[in-house]
Amino acid sequence: MTGKFLPGHKPSGGSSGNPIARRMYELRRALIEAQTPADVRTVGKTLLTSATAGDVGAANVYLSYVIGKPLQSIALVDSDGQPLGLKLDILIRALYRALEPIPEARRIVGDVLMELAGNVYRATCFNDDNVGSNSTEMGSVSAVDDDGL
Repeated sequence: MTGKFLPGHKPSGGSSGNPIARRMYELRRALIEAQTPADVRTVGKTLLTSATAGDVGAANVYLSYVIGKPLQSIALVDSDGQPLGLKLDILIRALYRALEPIPEARRIVGDVLMELAGNVYRATCFNDDNVGSNSTEMGSVSAVDDDGL
């Protein structure tokens, strides 16, 4: 197979070839073309009036278009339901150790991680005394090596 159409077969002219989808496209296009900005403002005002009168559905529609839908959050947890953030220090230490032969990359990655994670990871993960240890105690910021990491 070369990804080309066989003789006698042609693409459907940019559409999916689905007659229902084509019809829905035509109807939506006709509806959009029939509207004016004044029509949209009128519908918006009607939704707002209904929403302020207590219509929850109208409030949901109005707010979802005016301010956007709420962001969905995802909880990153391990198989025991514990936050993955507690294991992030292991990943950071491994990355930091892998970059030891490349001091400039180590410094850049360290700076970026410091910016993202804050001083907590500097104290716990970039303390050379703690690298590779199983200690859960936070290291001292003053124990950081001379190159600032």
